[in-house]
Amino acid sequence: MRVLFLFLISFLSISCAQRLDEFEARLNDLDERSRFLEGRSGVPSGSSEPDVLEGRRLADLRSQLTTIRNDQTVMRGQIESLEYQNQALQDRIQQMESQVSRAQRSPRSQRGNEAARGPDGLYREALRAHQTGNFDRARLLFLRFLEERPEDPLADNALFWVAEGHRLQGQHAEALVRYQDLIENYPQSDKRCDAMARQADSFRNLGMEAELEAFTEIMNAECPTE
Repeated sequence: MRVLFLFLISFLSISCAQRLDEFEARLNDLDERSRFLEGRSGVPSGSSEPDVLEGRRLADLRSQLTTIRNDQTVMRGQIESLEYQNQALQDRIQQMESQVSRAQRSPRSQRGNEAARGPDGLYREALRAHQTGNFDRARLLFLRFLEERPEDPLADNALFWVAEGHRLQGQHAEALVRYQDLIENYPQSDKRCDAMARQADSFRNLGMEAELEAFTEIMNAECPTE
């Protein structure tokens, strides 16, 4: 999409430059005609008309000369406008190319920074993202942490926060799956009962009343409340 947009802007810039060349050629032609008519009238550009030159032929020549001068003024204004548009297009092309270049470098740079931080730093950044409501980024970082260190003491917490992000975004079916992953993969986790309580909430939000009733019996047996 970016490549297509840059191509369109480049095409417009070329078209603008071509129109500018055409206008300049027409302006040069008008300049030549103006000098020719001034030579025939014998009156320099900008001078007042002598009283002795009142003949019909000279009056007609002066009328043509005035028209040409007006055309020249309009043409110069159009050329200035085209020059401005052409420069604006060139600036826009440079801006887009710079944005594309930064976008191409960004993922590689981001991965390098995360690698430099190490798994612990990755977990802390993921938790900060979750706490600030950036659940998509938090989930990405937590899952990367789990991939790198599935046996880490914080792995069960990471999986819990992944599930929490889904739940807080209203993605209750996905949350159910992630909470269950925690329960099955980390049965000794201190987050186990919290995960089951959240699963009950997700069943309720999904309108799965029969499943909720059966699950509540299991949860109460495994996680009795005092």
